[in-house]
Amino acid sequence: PIYWEKTGLIRVPKLLKHLTAQKLVKRHVRSMELLTHRMKRNAEEVVERHLTSECKLNEKASKLIVQYATPDFLKQVVVMDLAGMSYAPDSKGIAVFRSCMKIDQFFYPERLGTAFIINAPWLFTGVWAVVRHFLDARTQQKFRILGSSYHKELLKEIDNDNLLQCYGGKLEAPDSFIVRDDKQKSELLREFNESQRTTTASSPPEAGSWGPY
Repeated sequence: PIYWEKTGLIRVPKLLKHLTAQKLVKRHVRSMELLTHRMKRNAEEVVERHLTSECKLNEKASKLIVQYATPDFLKQVVVMDLAGMSYAPDSKGIAVFRSCMKIDQFFYPERLGTAFIINAPWLFTGVWAVVRHFLDARTQQKFRILGSSYHKELLKEIDNDNLLQCYGGKLEAPDSFIVRDDKQKSELLREFNESQRTTTASSPPEAGSWGPY
């Protein structure tokens, strides 16, 4: 799978006016759990489709092949677009990122195939010098820091049919990836706040439910 994010447009201080840092991290955990479930399910389906009829006749052999073949499918390619990145230091954003990276390294090891950080401004060099120390050496090697000349590098990992059109590929971007105007953003924020109030009213979180994360 490929995860796309317009990271440069995210303003963590603004998000923290509506959500706590803990909720942002918890959202990341939920996303990773959902991603892992989907990758395992899709990987098993792909492997089973390519098994020979002889293997399918032997249920034990079929299960063993699925078990040992699927780990190669359980990695994702991440593309983070830093276009529009704020030049103001964001310590709160770095803190949230650090928490998420710690969780990923301890609870979701080897889920990352390659991470492309594109449209990285010169300022990001200093940010990366700080952030990279939150990652182990093996994870650091999976990151590719690129400026505006990223198209050829993306094609090394992503087929052109699966590359978004806005990055030079053929795939049409989903509606959720489109940058909206201020009026649309306000409407989406209103709907989100309303859904949060409804969820809280119907199923309030239990005390201490945050757990070890």
